[in-house]
Amino acid sequence: MNKILVNIKMLANLIKVVGRRHFVTKYAYFIWVFPFEAVELVVDLFLWFFFMQALGGGSVFKARYSADPIAYLITGIIAIRFLNYNVGNIYFVVRNLYYSGYMTAVQRLSIADYLSLNNISIGLWVLAQITWDYIRISIISLLYLTVGYIALGTTYYLTLSSIIHSLLAFTLGIIATAGLGLISASIYLYTGVHRGTEPIQWTTKILSKIASGLYFPIDVLPKTLQYFSLLLPHTYTLKVIRRALLMNMTTSTLLPDLCILSVQAAILAPLGYIFFSRALFRRIKLGPRL
Repeated sequence: MNKILVNIKMLANLIKVVGRRHFVTKYAYFIWVFPFEAVELVVDLFLWFFFMQALGGGSVFKARYSADPIAYLITGIIAIRFLNYNVGNIYFVVRNLYYSGYMTAVQRLSIADYLSLNNISIGLWVLAQITWDYIRISIISLLYLTVGYIALGTTYYLTLSSIIHSLLAFTLGIIATAGLGLISASIYLYTGVHRGTEPIQWTTKILSKIASGLYFPIDVLPKTLQYFSLLLPHTYTLKVIRRALLMNMTTSTLLPDLCILSVQAAILAPLGYIFFSRALFRRIKLGPRL
């Protein structure tokens, strides 16, 4: 029990350190970075407006899919931000952790080396980075929901059943994409692709934008992209969340997608852990990348 409390206290301190560093290195997040996030929201809304016009307008969309088009967009943006963070940013956290950017005397050290010298758990450091970023994404998500509700009049079915189904789908999606993120990070550890883009996270993030149903329903896509959409955890996560919160569908309707998402999470998470553990052991043996 004491060890658990010590680890929790250490994690809380690391989150504060990561947050403080984030504000410093990003020139105070809410002064410099946050306005760009707000502009990105406006751009996303404009993109959806044009797609919606191409489909015949908001009323046609609502009649065809039984969902408010703006709420459809906002739920997609929020969910994809979390899911794609897992896919891409675990790779960047690990890359920065083991890329040796510091020199002391004639020895080149990585952040992992400094953590080891200070007896700080690498796992807790990575968890602190991810937790801080989750907090940041949650703040942005709250802004999206607030703007949607106040300015655009979006509404959701907030019943106990719809909330449970949405949280279950979101949790399974997080687990599945975390597995993809660990596989992506393990490729860095095996190959050291720190000067370029890692292929798994790049491909997944690209496909998630065009084939997961983020901006528009999957049934308007070409058949080839529809097949690709079946491979993405994003697709099933978005489908369940939207059907639960926007259409108030029953458990029996949501169950097939939840089952597929559960299988993806059950396969990808352990696979990612195995690949990452072995790659991490190999990287520790080799030492920092120059």
